[in-house]
Amino acid sequence: MFIDEESSVQGINDIDFTGSAITVSDMNADLSGFRPSQYVTVSGTTNNDGTIQISSSIPTSNSITTTNTFTSETGSSALLTKNILFYLVGEP
Repeated sequence: MFIDEESSVQGINDIDFTGSAITVSDMNADLSGFRPSQYVTVSGTTNNDGTIQISSSIPTSNSITTTNTFTSETGSSALLTKNILFYLVGEP
């Protein structure tokens, strides 16, 4: 069974990178769909593009703690995209 879910969050001058945290000030964006240990591709930033991993902490609606250390950046229009892997189990 597959569950349809949002696969990305697009910021509009409202995503901040500080220490190991990503926060978004737009209350319409919801980061709680991301999961602990999940890999996320970050693009559209000045200094923090790349693939990052969410820490073991459960993301909240406006904050993600990662295993990375970011260059401080505020007011970014970054795109956060989930890297989802599917595995085929059993015989076809």
